[in-house]
Amino acid sequence: MTRGYIEMSGCRAVEVRGELVIHRVVEDVFDFVADESNRYDPRQRSAELLTDGPIGVGTRFRTESISPGRPIEMLVEITEFEPPHHLASTTRAPGMDVHSTLRFDAVDEATRLRWKSRLHRSWLVIRSESCAARTVLAAGGGCCPVDRYALSSWWAWR
Repeated sequence: MTRGYIEMSGCRAVEVRGELVIHRVVEDVFDFVADESNRYDPRQRSAELLTDGPIGVGTRFRTESISPGRPIEMLVEITEFEPPHHLASTTRAPGMDVHSTLRFDAVDEATRLRWKSRLHRSWLVIRSESCAARTVLAAGGGCCPVDRYALSSWWAWR
């Protein structure tokens, strides 16, 4: 079961929510997702751990993904870490900051993964796109690229 949706908060922020049931125990799913170097997003080309020690609050990764055909470098920092049930991070990329929270709940011998990400875009990025078009597409039920990204990333690993 996969579900997801987008809420537009004006033209500067987008919220993406979704959930997915993964047929693995909650501890394994949490550990896998917490480590950015596992590359569960098929568009991620690389990930480099920038901090020493075990993964936890303050752990940082430098990642590179392909986003509309061009490489984008991002800095990911874990901001909340409560194994195996809660994980939060901030991702900084050119023109955008993303604040994400993930919840991991055991369901029988599987894991229900719920996520919520709030994308804050800079005025430079917004100016280069039609805000009205993005709002209409998102309200129309899933034409927005962020919606496809949120669902496809987790779907690929389930």
